[in-house]
Amino acid sequence: MFLSGLEIDFKAFKKDLRPRQGENKQDNHLPGHLNLALTVFGLIMIISIVLAFGFKWLGLVDDVLLMVIIISTISLGVVVPTLKEMNIMRTKIGQFILLVAVLADLFTMILLTIYGAINGHGGSTIWLTGILIVFTVIFYSCWSSSFSS
Repeated sequence: MFLSGLEIDFKAFKKDLRPRQGENKQDNHLPGHLNLALTVFGLIMIISIVLAFGFKWLGLVDDVLLMVIIISTISLGVVVPTLKEMNIMRTKIGQFILLVAVLADLFTMILLTIYGAINGHGGSTIWLTGILIVFTVIFYSCWSSSFSS
């Protein structure tokens, strides 16, 4: 995950609001890369939920939540070498695929941590995980607002 973070071009994910010569004005209404990547990940989660409940209905699994986490996981160890081998790592679509993979990997790790805290013995670990997530959001919002002005 660290190495894939080095491969990401973060400037490509910010929406450029400056008008360009010869550009259609309708293009300004298109969603940014991050919003589109979150939408794709949301669709991946919906498909994972449907498949997990299908597996539960067929009697293949007992724990639906764990199956959702397993199905929605995207391995960065597979995505990054594949993008490099296909020489699309530095293209817009390559960066978009990498962003979706990083978001999916991050969110599924958080979900797996929460799942382990809920199903583990003792209830204090779920609060620690929640505190970590809250402070991460606060830090990110303070950090991004300091660079935007």
